[in-house]
Amino acid sequence: MTPGMSNDPRQPLSSAERLQSLLFEEARLGRDDMIAALLQAGGDIEAVDEKGHSSLILASYHGHETTTDLLLSLGAAPDGVANEEILR
Repeated sequence: MTPGMSNDPRQPLSSAERLQSLLFEEARLGRDDMIAALLQAGGDIEAVDEKGHSSLILASYHGHETTTDLLLSLGAAPDGVANEEILR
């Protein structure tokens, strides 16, 4: 989970949390048209959701090859090393 993200669904998300949430959702849905814009707006390509999944993992798991390729081309760590550092 990204530091500072709320687990309480009743609390409104900050704009940074909302941006990250949108990045995860767009990766999950394979929305290539939104990925670069969300990253440019401040989304973290290496952030993980509450289950420990990055945008790259979400795109790949859901079978979105072009989104997976896009995230890799934009710098997502294919081996998850950056995520391991976050989770320690």
